[in-house]
Amino acid sequence: MLSIKEKLGKYHTKPSGSPRSKEADASVVQGEIVNTPYGGFILRSRSFPLTFDHGAELHQFLRFNARDWMLLGKNTVLHNLTPHNVVVVDTETTGLAGGTGTLAFMIGTGEIEGDNIVIRQYFMRDFSDEPAVLQAIRENIGDKHAVISYNGKAYDFSILRSRYILNRKPYPFEKQLHLDFLHTARRLWKGRVGQCTLQNLELNILRLQRQDDIPGWEIPQLYFEYLKSGDLSTMLPIFQHNCIDILSLFSLLIRARDCFMPGTDVYPVYQGVIKTLHDLGFYRKADFVFDRVLAKAPGRSRANLYYEKSMNLKKIGNWSRAVKIWNQLIDEHQTDPRVYTELAKYYEHRSGDINKALQMVVRLEKRLEILSELYDEDSLALSREELLYRKQRLLRKGKKTGDDETLSP
Repeated sequence: MLSIKEKLGKYHTKPSGSPRSKEADASVVQGEIVNTPYGGFILRSRSFPLTFDHGAELHQFLRFNARDWMLLGKNTVLHNLTPHNVVVVDTETTGLAGGTGTLAFMIGTGEIEGDNIVIRQYFMRDFSDEPAVLQAIRENIGDKHAVISYNGKAYDFSILRSRYILNRKPYPFEKQLHLDFLHTARRLWKGRVGQCTLQNLELNILRLQRQDDIPGWEIPQLYFEYLKSGDLSTMLPIFQHNCIDILSLFSLLIRARDCFMPGTDVYPVYQGVIKTLHDLGFYRKADFVFDRVLAKAPGRSRANLYYEKSMNLKKIGNWSRAVKIWNQLIDEHQTDPRVYTELAKYYEHRSGDINKALQMVVRLEKRLEILSELYDEDSLALSREELLYRKQRLLRKGKKTGDDETLSP
């Protein structure tokens, strides 16, 4: 039986590939050949001043604070991040499905250095360059506190982890925090733009449209053709594609931060903003957002927004304002059964007024009789069994307290 070491040895990368690719002039892609004890690779470095506008003013990235990182990642552990201790990572691979046999032949990184965003692209001239590339990544960005990616948790970093293991190298991102911006984008913009592909967000959020860009699905085949021909010039579109991906991610981070800033039109993204604030327990901040949303919301959606605001007030413990909204909605002849239910629960459990709680249940019963003629039972968000159980419990409580006052709808 083979040992673990022998099994891994079967998969260990051997020097292979086109000899012509090793002789290529790196200046064709505005790069340089870097030779290391682990082998060589091509490194391409590009600097973009923070005054550059790529669908967002890049200098705004320097304004990110602890609260911003927590909101974007919906995670309080991100509070120690700063613009200077994070790195954006994006890979180009030999296959879109992932898996052990897939290699990241290009690893692009983006980070703040001085007044610039510096993008470095580590490129494998053939498969034998992989150990050198992986070691360079480990040495150059291993000290960052966090990595930022787009779908990296499910794809890029799964591949990188496999490649480090197969090359018998320590995985450098084990203890680093990871902000996968795909989840942020879906939370904020999915309802607005539909598919949250990077290029769809560029078009609809950044108002940018790529010119002569290579489709992502063509990249693996183009790389395999390069390995046969050794013509490095064919790789320039991939370098450019990867560079745009990284710049766009910086800009989208800025646009996402804007969604949480005072003075912005939060209505188009309020559901994602509110969900983020709720999940972090920032209910008082959510209350201010509801006020901003209600100032912009069309009439047809205001009733539901007021109900959502009331439930947020309930979490804060501001019962007087919540009850005021519920009564206001009933006075305006709103048909939402949830409003009657919340008032019934309030009168029963908070104010101890069993008779008023019963009144709400009876009024809701009559309301449901009308609504059942108009809508499916499932759409009423309340089962008749639940309503009957509540009514019977309140009647029992009323008998115990001796409250025989006649109920009125």
